[in-house]
Amino acid sequence: MKSILDSLREKNPHLKLFSVLEAEFAPYGCVLKGYDCAALAAALEATPIPEQGNSYLASCGDIEALPVVDNIAGLVFGAMPVQAGYCNGHGFTLNAEEYHKCSEVNFCTGDGAVLFLAKPEDVKERELDSADVLAFYLPAGVLVEIYPRVLH
Repeated sequence: MKSILDSLREKNPHLKLFSVLEAEFAPYGCVLKGYDCAALAAALEATPIPEQGNSYLASCGDIEALPVVDNIAGLVFGAMPVQAGYCNGHGFTLNAEEYHKCSEVNFCTGDGAVLFLAKPEDVKERELDSADVLAFYLPAGVLVEIYPRVLH
């Protein structure tokens, strides 16, 4: 049986597509291990997914109240306050990238997600060439830290 990553690569031969579990992800982030994300997965599975477009909620009290979020805040963010929310939907275009001055932690359910990442030095004269963006498949149930200033 073909994996989701293999299927994505077959359908997108023009795309530089890796897994967050491969060495190519190291400059952009790291996989976080040792966290019990079962309650997080259940909470995310209960959030609405629009049939078209995306829905984004930067801060969700139900998710922020989960013990795993406290664990992440303690070990990844030095016990600083954090926001935990979700972004659900079906994106089909690469029309914006953002970055933060601190890390961002990503986790997904379902079939996983594809993260489009670039380094700040790839931005030239306030523009990012999509040819400099790499795609990383994030399997469901895998928790990752995206490093500061990485465009995503």
